[in-house]
Amino acid sequence: SKGTEEQKASAQRLWDGNFENEEQLRQYFQVLGSMYSLKYNSTTSAITWQRNILSVDAINVAFGGFLRNYNILDQLHKITAPTLVIAGRHDWICAPEFSEEIAQVIPNADLRIFENSSHLIRADEPEALLDAIAGFLVYKH
Repeated sequence: SKGTEEQKASAQRLWDGNFENEEQLRQYFQVLGSMYSLKYNSTTSAITWQRNILSVDAINVAFGGFLRNYNILDQLHKITAPTLVIAGRHDWICAPEFSEEIAQVIPNADLRIFENSSHLIRADEPEALLDAIAGFLVYKH
C-alpha cells in the first residue's frame, strides 16, 4: 500500500521467492531502498550493497517458504536474558506494534522505538541506536 508501482513489482519478486541472481537482489535493494531507510541515499547505498555478500538461495527459501508462517511469539516468554527490543516508528516490514507485542511477552524486556527511523535504524539513527545499546548493556548488566 505504500510503494511505487516499480517498488511493488520488485517486492513481488521477494514475496514469490524467485530471485534468479545476485544482480536482481541488488536491484531489489536499490529500488526499495527508500522504504528501508528514511535517510536513503542511492549513491551511498549502491556502494554499501556492492560490499555485502548476498545469498539468492537463502532469500528465496526464506521469503518463498518458511517466513510465510514463521511465528514463535508463544515461545518468547521463555527468554530469561535481559532483552532489548528495538523498532523504527516508520518500519513497514516489522511495524512498531509488532515490536511492542514482542516486548510485552518477553519478561522484563526493554522496548525502544526510534521515532525517526524505518527498518534500517542503523542507517537512520546510528548514534541513537548505539546509545540505546550501550545504555542497555550498562544498566542491565
